[in-house]
Amino acid sequence: MSEKEDVGTTDGHESSLTTRRPIKIIIVVILLGCIAAGVFGVISAQNRLFKPVGATGEFVLERGRTLRYIAGHLEQLGKIPDGDLLVLYARLARRSASIQAGTYALDETMTPVSILDMMIRGETVDLSRPVTIPEGWRITQIAARLDATGIVTAEQFEAAATMREAYRDVQSLADLPDGITLEGFLFPETYRFNPESSAEEVVLRMLRMFDTRVDAELREKVAEQGRSMRDVVNLAAIVQAESPIRDMREIAGVFWSRLRIGMRLESDATVNYFLGTSKLQPTLADIRVRDPYNTYLNAGLPPGPIGNPGIDAIRAAIEPAEHEYLFFLHKPTLETVFSRNFTEHLAAKARYLD
Repeated sequence: MSEKEDVGTTDGHESSLTTRRPIKIIIVVILLGCIAAGVFGVISAQNRLFKPVGATGEFVLERGRTLRYIAGHLEQLGKIPDGDLLVLYARLARRSASIQAGTYALDETMTPVSILDMMIRGETVDLSRPVTIPEGWRITQIAARLDATGIVTAEQFEAAATMREAYRDVQSLADLPDGITLEGFLFPETYRFNPESSAEEVVLRMLRMFDTRVDAELREKVAEQGRSMRDVVNLAAIVQAESPIRDMREIAGVFWSRLRIGMRLESDATVNYFLGTSKLQPTLADIRVRDPYNTYLNAGLPPGPIGNPGIDAIRAAIEPAEHEYLFFLHKPTLETVFSRNFTEHLAAKARYLD
């Protein structure tokens, strides 16, 4: 090999090295840029996810909405800076499910992630309204109160207060056919209902309360007696209307004894029910009115409950007192006077009421 050729080879090698250095530098710069961009992106994403956005006010989530829709909606409202980023975070963190519908309140300290957590936990604003249903009230009275409170309309509630498939998980209703009125099973209690509740949801809540208060032990006693729960609440509704709490078991005993011997119940409460009155003593003309609910004319229980009894009346109907009384009346002081026969009853009536 000549000297000239040696020199040429050396110069070519050096030239190649010189050419590669800028390429390596460019690659390093690009990599550093990518890393820097990645770091910047991570920091930016963290800021957009975990930095308070200063949002205030309320927003409503409707049932059935997807996380993508919710995040986009919040971005449009200006509650979060980036809906897509929140969706990506939720999916990577496996927190995209179980977001609950309702009304949510925001304050300026909340971050997009804490807003997401709030929705997952269902920490909604309590917009519910208290509604007290007194013991013994009829469906029509309950419907009017719910209407006045702004929960559901009276028409909607009355339409929903009939047996249907949606109520089949309530054990106390097992024997009821579809379409029959639920009078007697709408448990009187103080509830809190959301104005967005449907009439069916309101009815179901009352029915489940009945199942809670009339527990498995009481239902078992009814079954052992060979009675239906509807017959029990039928009698309990009469006891509720006729009795001070302290005398419920004794008065239930009077009615139960009459039923066992085939004697008419002769309940003033049933007369008031079909007449739409609230007389302490119905007149002779009142008790002669022909109506299926007139227990002065018809033997046995009326066609259905005359109201929705409380737990004391229901317990009394399940466990009536054992005694010899077949009659009772209330003094003007509301004290109950019991009698064994009609002669004693007439004497008590002359003494305390005439």
